[in-house]
Amino acid sequence: MNQFMNEIVQYDGMRPNDEWNKDTQTLDIVMLGAPVPQPIVDEWKKKFKSQEHLEEANVRFYQGSTMPDVNNEGVEIVQEELIDKLRLIQDKDVRIAALEDELRRVNEQGKNFDIISEEVRLNYPQISSISYAESVNKDFITQLTDTIAEYNIRFNDTTLTQQDRGAIKTRMANWLQYRLKTDKIKINELERSVVSTTDTVEVSNP
Repeated sequence: MNQFMNEIVQYDGMRPNDEWNKDTQTLDIVMLGAPVPQPIVDEWKKKFKSQEHLEEANVRFYQGSTMPDVNNEGVEIVQEELIDKLRLIQDKDVRIAALEDELRRVNEQGKNFDIISEEVRLNYPQISSISYAESVNKDFITQLTDTIAEYNIRFNDTTLTQQDRGAIKTRMANWLQYRLKTDKIKINELERSVVSTTDTVEVSNP
């Protein structure tokens, strides 16, 4: 069982929480964090059945949720989604532990974003709005999965030159990299009247 969890159920940005029910011979696995593609989950199920002494056992995977744009409404949606999904898990201890862990992370991210957005408002008066989401990216060449924090901003001054906007975005990206202690930051500029991305600054070391 431990070999299966440590060697097979591994995915970048995902934290597995497992519980073995001896009576029903069932392994419940709650996957929190980055969403795992269904084909990978299906492959894990096949490998579980091929494990020695587990041929007659069952495994059930419960997908968690990624963080949407962080605001009060987004936090409530994630919380409701998590509660609905985790209710399906029969073992009460696994359900409570997994739910508390993920809701703690969601609430902490919401608090951090409130602080950061206020700092952006004070330090960058040229910016009229900011939103945040985690982006999970897959490189088909290297087969590596990476999670990047994406911040979408809008400028309130349409007379700013492209050079001035680029300088502000670069300075903000460098500040967020230092502030959040991560080099995986991406700044997207959004047009004021539409939601399409017009320009991007990304800070991410290989």
